Amino acid sequence: MRKARRIAEWLQEEKERIVAYARAADARLMEINDGEVLQKAVGIVTPFKQQAALIRQHLRQIGITGLTVGTVHSLQGDERLLVLFSSVYGNNDGHRGKFYDRGHNMLNVAVSRAKDAFIVFGHPRVFGADNPAAPSGLLRTRLAIGAGAS
Repeated sequence: MRKARRIAEWLQEEKERIVAYARAADARLMEINDGEVLQKAVGIVTPFKQQAALIRQHLRQIGITGLTVGTVHSLQGDERLLVLFSSVYGNNDGHRGKFYDRGHNMLNVAVSRAKDAFIVFGHPRVFGADNPAAPSGLLRTRLAIGAGAS
């Protein structure tokens, strides 16, 4: 619940910067309103449908609607400038088997949908905790958390 709320808060805080960045990247976005620009620029991926529903609820509460929010399947075949990934798992889940580590497809699709930026909302200790060769362990090596988080 807290991560879902935090994602909504972060988007609210960064909305103007994201819209400006998207318009700088694609002049055609100058013709449409900020909400539509956000819809075209941002996608939110999470492994769980319940988390997606919570994120949509928190976004509605702050007046952000129409974003693609769901499992990786919701963005399959589509791209966004910015993809937010809500891992859901927290610090106490470090050695628990992760849904997204069962195969490379989920994290691969999530990351590959991001044209410019992939932002992870989750506890850094969770990624690759059991197996550095697992998908989340490989992602960990590519994220800014790499060597600094333990």
